[in-house]
Amino acid sequence: MRAVRQFREKGPTSFFTPRAKRSGGTILTAKKLLEGQRLLDRGYTRQEVARCLQVKYDTLRKAINDERLKEPESNPPGTTLSERS
Repeated sequence: MRAVRQFREKGPTSFFTPRAKRSGGTILTAKKLLEGQRLLDRGYTRQEVARCLQVKYDTLRKAINDERLKEPESNPPGTTLSERS
């Protein structure tokens, strides 16, 4: 709705009322978070975990970034080039 139309139809106070928020359900429930953490601990990739949980990859990525899920530390390679020299 354009501002002039909004002003004419709803008045000046309409510009200062809170907008309706989107209310989506919880995608990663506690049960899915536990299952996801178990799969990550077993070495599954993010893509595989998202597919198993039937959630979008981006949803899983955000949960990892928010630290609701933790990825295991990757193992460092055996030796580096400087160590072999």
